[in-house]
Amino acid sequence: MFKKTMIFLTIFIISILLIQSTNAFIVYLRPPKMIIRTNTTEVAESFFVVSNMNNITINITASTSENITDIVHIKNPVFSLEPNETKNIDFSVESKKSGIYSGEVQVTYSSETSPSITVPGDITVVVTGNPTKSYPYVPYILTLVVAILLILLFYFKRRVRVKWGK
Repeated sequence: MFKKTMIFLTIFIISILLIQSTNAFIVYLRPPKMIIRTNTTEVAESFFVVSNMNNITINITASTSENITDIVHIKNPVFSLEPNETKNIDFSVESKKSGIYSGEVQVTYSSETSPSITVPGDITVVVTGNPTKSYPYVPYILTLVVAILLILLFYFKRRVRVKWGK
């Protein structure tokens, strides 16, 4: 019995020493999907939140893909995160043509000791044409002009009656 236990413990210890431990990343990217609505005369600003929930410093690289590469501009595409640190990946959206654009912001987590992991953040951009100009005071001005015209009409009509009556 003792011999079997010793053989089992020896094999167990050797297997633990020979098997490499894997360093898996705990990755965090929020929101995983977003829809941005803008028009051709505006620049929309937004961000993704990334967090390092690992015990090592990791490098972050962000890039765009598909048909949003020309309209989404990442402001801080490469940086490092210390353990338990959170940062934003800020970006702006600008398009001179209206339409619906879909693509991904791909965030790559890497370190010297672990293989890199890429996590996509889906973006849909809805760009409309030039916004119509609104004039919020037009109804008030029209009401005032109509009121002045009615007062003037009433005044001149009364004046004409008085002259005819004399």
